[in-house]
Amino acid sequence: RIAGRVTVTGTLPTPRKLRIDRDPKCCGAPRLEDSEELVVAADRGLRWAVVRLDKIARGKPLGTLGPAVLDNRACAFVPHVLLAAENAEVEFRNSDPGPHTADAYPSRNTSLGIQIPAHSSWKKAFEFAETMRVECQIHKWMSAFLWVCEHPYYAVTREDGTFELTDVPPGTYTVKAWAEFERFEQEELSREVRVEAGREAQADFEFKVK
Repeated sequence: RIAGRVTVTGTLPTPRKLRIDRDPKCCGAPRLEDSEELVVAADRGLRWAVVRLDKIARGKPLGTLGPAVLDNRACAFVPHVLLAAENAEVEFRNSDPGPHTADAYPSRNTSLGIQIPAHSSWKKAFEFAETMRVECQIHKWMSAFLWVCEHPYYAVTREDGTFELTDVPPGTYTVKAWAEFERFEQEELSREVRVEAGREAQADFEFKVK
């Protein structure tokens, strides 16, 4: 397997604030909340980065990515970054007492534009691998990222910035790390990693704030 950590260097900006200011029955009391575009632990671990193998044609089945559910809870998409396999259904769920929409404009797949009534869900499969930003047109502050994956060797970093890619066959791979935050010097980092049978390979990444 490949394990590692994604961290941040440089001066961290004040978190961007989202103004939650409508539908109190659905969203709660008006308030300001930190955006999830840059969530950094006290020791600089970066949450919500996506780490993946650039290309691999063998290994474990694609279905091992597991079920993909993008929920609406208290007028926020949960999780902020979701992985889904090609041609596997993504469930767009609404756990709130009011309606939401899920809208995306991908370049390879058909556009997504649905309204999800309260306490209901809707499913859709995406044929082609790509990354798309999902938004709610009713509550403009809501956004998430959906990664449609062509193989199972993708991971989203945890709160401390760690990740792991399991059951990687022996070989030499290019591992890439992506992060949403627009003020990083690079949106994506890459490095070459060699995996040997029965041993853990290490792949650490460091995003730098401009």
